[in-house]
Amino acid sequence: MSINKNMDTMMQMYGVSYDKMWDFMFASLSNFSWTQEQAEKMVQTYIEQRKINRQEAAKITEEMLKQAKDNREKIREIVAEGIKAAFSENLFADYFKSGDIFQKIDDLEKKIEELKGLN
Repeated sequence: MSINKNMDTMMQMYGVSYDKMWDFMFASLSNFSWTQEQAEKMVQTYIEQRKINRQEAAKITEEMLKQAKDNREKIREIVAEGIKAAFSENLFADYFKSGDIFQKIDDLEKKIEELKGLN
């Protein structure tokens, strides 16, 4: 009977070992599945962040271009106002209105000749 008892014990141990092996395999597969899900989540998060970064970069670039255009328009307005202010102060207008331009040129030539004669 001792052999039968030993066989029963061995079969019970084999059954327990077999069950434990399957439990270990299921735990490993479950762990592998969880690891794969976590890796997929990390990759998805990375892709979403890259998409957001791309959108933000496009938005920032668009804002920079708009600001450059606004600055260009402001500079154009400032220069135009400066030119208008320079020519509206009668500095040039009075000079050319008061007489014939050729007469003004002749007067300037006479002054130059006089200054040459002084030297």
